[in-house]
Amino acid sequence: MKKKVIKKVISMALASIMTFVPTQVFAVSNDIKGHWAESAITYWQDNGLI
Repeated sequence: MKKKVIKKVISMALASIMTFVPTQVFAVSNDIKGHWAESAITYWQDNGLI
């Protein structure tokens, strides 16, 4: 019984951490040169859409 409680507490703690800790993802798109959608991607980047 005690192992179930410990597992539940650990699971809830990890879920809370993953939910409430802000994370930011940064990507660099330096591989679009010559791509058929380069102009659209550049437009979206310039306007903050992506």
